[in-house]
Amino acid sequence: MAAGKRHSLADVAVMPALVRMADLGQAAQWQDLPRVAAWFDNIRSHPAFTPTFYHGSLLSERFPHLSEKAAKHA
Repeated sequence: MAAGKRHSLADVAVMPALVRMADLGQAAQWQDLPRVAAWFDNIRSHPAFTPTFYHGSLLSERFPHLSEKAAKHA
């Protein structure tokens, strides 16, 4: 994980920022950073991820115009 072999508070602290970025179409920001991409894939596969980001909790689900705007600027 970010600071070792187990999930830590560092992972919990960084995860929402990357989730928000990906939700708003900014995942390409780390496409040239394979360790960040692998970390993000790993954190999304954790069993706690799905109940944390349930349907309707992401900005793009609540405000669809935000993801449309992000797509225009990508």
